[in-house]
Amino acid sequence: MKALHQNILERFDQIINDTAIHIHDFIDDPHAFTSKRSLNAFTVLKMTINMQGN
Repeated sequence: MKALHQNILERFDQIINDTAIHIHDFIDDPHAFTSKRSLNAFTVLKMTINMQGN
């Protein structure tokens, strides 16, 4: 069961990472998530999802 749980979390991280890589397909502002931001898209997505669970 632990292996299944680990596989699901790894797949979820892959989905978030793929979304973060293509974040500009989902946003209107071309300057959002540029290199000057303190948090990258992956971290923002991950934090938002974690906050929803609490």
